[in-house]
Amino acid sequence: MLLASASCCGQMLQCRLLESHFHLKPFQASSRSDVGRFSVSPEDMPVTKVFRHDESGLDVSVGVDVFKGTIMKSDPPRIRVAISPGSNIADVFDVVNGSSEAVSVFDNHWRFLSVNRTIAHNDRFYTFTFSCERTLRKRFTVTTTPNKSLDRTHGKRLSHQA
Repeated sequence: MLLASASCCGQMLQCRLLESHFHLKPFQASSRSDVGRFSVSPEDMPVTKVFRHDESGLDVSVGVDVFKGTIMKSDPPRIRVAISPGSNIADVFDVVNGSSEAVSVFDNHWRFLSVNRTIAHNDRFYTFTFSCERTLRKRFTVTTTPNKSLDRTHGKRLSHQA
């Protein structure tokens, strides 16, 4: 019998940037495509990155941050994801300078957060979606133990007869 036990040894966030676009005349639309992705630990925050969308030539800055509640000490931590057109990562969390941001409570029940940004470029509208979700890193311990109930031959070789 094969037994496997999993114990959680940490959590990671899997973040990715997706893109879809459409053109009005003539109408054409695309499905979502992956621009880039990365994994990050909540202890390594904040993280900002710039991705180049090869088809359009657009740069898109993204960021994720986990921070403590700001009003009271007992407030739970928060997570925020942000997206901004261009390659200036210093402005990715600055909504005054044109970034888009989403914020949520970051507790044991948190699973997913995303933010969208649409950019008009060369007669097309590009919608970029930046999202982060919780993934668990697992460590598996594998142990083998003999199980007599599975051995139905009692050590004898079976032959098939027609």
